[in-house]
Amino acid sequence: MPDALFVRLTDLVPEALALPPAERGAFLGRACTRADGTADADLLAEAAALVDASDAADASGALASPVRAVVSDLPETIGPWRVTGLLGEGGMGVVYTAERAGAGFMQRAALKRVRAGGGSDFEARFVRERGLLARLDHPGIARLLDGGVDDAGRPYLAMERVDGTPLTDAGDGLDVPARVALFLDACDAVAYAHARLVVHRDLKPAHILVTPSGTATGGAARVTLLDFGVAKLLDADDDVVQTRTGHSLMTTQYAAPEQLLGEPITTATDVYALGLVLFELLAGQRPYALAGLSAAQAERVVCDGTVGPPSAVAPPEHARAIRGDLDRVVLKA
Repeated sequence: MPDALFVRLTDLVPEALALPPAERGAFLGRACTRADGTADADLLAEAAALVDASDAADASGALASPVRAVVSDLPETIGPWRVTGLLGEGGMGVVYTAERAGAGFMQRAALKRVRAGGGSDFEARFVRERGLLARLDHPGIARLLDGGVDDAGRPYLAMERVDGTPLTDAGDGLDVPARVALFLDACDAVAYAHARLVVHRDLKPAHILVTPSGTATGGAARVTLLDFGVAKLLDADDDVVQTRTGHSLMTTQYAAPEQLLGEPITTATDVYALGLVLFELLAGQRPYALAGLSAAQAERVVCDGTVGPPSAVAPPEHARAIRGDLDRVVLKA
């Protein structure tokens, strides 16, 4: 299956399955379109088949114990890493828990076995970019421990394993200053990477995790960014990818206009995503309602729509603290 088609399906199928069965067909008919707004019959057929297969599996009880079924098929090793469990699946591939032992040390990692972006020079470029990411040394950025290409030509990355809570969830119950303090830690990590010409390109709450300090009393929270630079690492030449597929490695809900339009990515792309995250962190909701929209519809909303200040939709107990400077910072970003 082409990478772009797989990424679209990982967005569409869970949204369809969350709807009542009677509404799924109409939803897929609206959502399965190309960038120019025309119907995408291949995408619709694949999505409908996956929805039907899920329903059939539910009806037969085949999904009653998904973890046991998946774990039985785990690879024993990937490169020098011993696979110990499954963390999840996404548009980029499968993520495992893994460990490796050396002389006097043991490392635990989140090991991503990913889909290659393609291109004849992929392996050489992957190794080059991997070296750049490995030099990111900041307490707020999950470290790249190792990476390579397996015998089947599939790249893998071993990242520092971080057990935390997405930033927007961690902000629940906190006042506005405490939420901003967490966000500033994330900004510090982003600024460090940007100063070294590394752009994340997929900043979202799930990639900004908050963990306790590890002390017995909890202490100050720690903010760690995951997958820094991984999207660039996995994409083939940008012009080739976007001409061929029209869909780069991104999360539509947190994508900047230039990503949706297939234009060059810069550090401003990350700043835009940070603005979206800060809006959600402060207001408790996203500035755009993109769920269920086709690619063309989402592009129009993001590129042509307007966004009001977060204080206008924030809970009343927080609106006053947000109104003014924070509103302006969010809207500028």
